Amino acid sequence: MLLVFGLTAVFRTVSEGTFHCPQCGGDRAYRRRAGRRWFSVFFVPMVPLWRLGQAVECRTCRGRFPASALRTPTAQQMA
Repeated sequence: MLLVFGLTAVFRTVSEGTFHCPQCGGDRAYRRRAGRRWFSVFFVPMVPLWRLGQAVECRTCRGRFPASALRTPTAQQMA
């Protein structure tokens, strides 16, 4: 009997908005993503294990940054 099991990371979107992307250099749309490690059987997540943390993902360049990147003011906030 063949049994394939392992660990996988699953990310879900927590919030969305606009932020100043350090990589693009402008105001861009973002997704705040939370990750969690899962035990998987046949590549299907079955049991949640531990949280991986949060990251901010730029929707334009797909760059990932720490949540502290949201503290930088956007051009609209500075005007």
